[in-house]
Amino acid sequence: MQVSKSKIGRFLFFIGLILLVVFFAVDQARNPSIGYLCAGVFILILGALLMWRGQSPPAESMRFRTLRKWRQQQQQRKEEKKQKQPWMH
Repeated sequence: MQVSKSKIGRFLFFIGLILLVVFFAVDQARNPSIGYLCAGVFILILGALLMWRGQSPPAESMRFRTLRKWRQQQQQRKEEKKQKQPWMH
């Protein structure tokens, strides 16, 4: 079973949030522990980076396929026209 970067990032993100909540709860007791804050922020940033980098690109939508095909044909026609008339460059 392969685990993706995005899933690991999501896990670390939530652990970082939990550590920050623990820090703020301990801070209310007037006995702040800076270790929770530093670890929480570091793990939160690391998790966010892994989530961001681990995302796969979205699948191509079939919504505008006719428009894309038409644009591609227009570009091909332009290129063919430029190749036929080299003095126009």
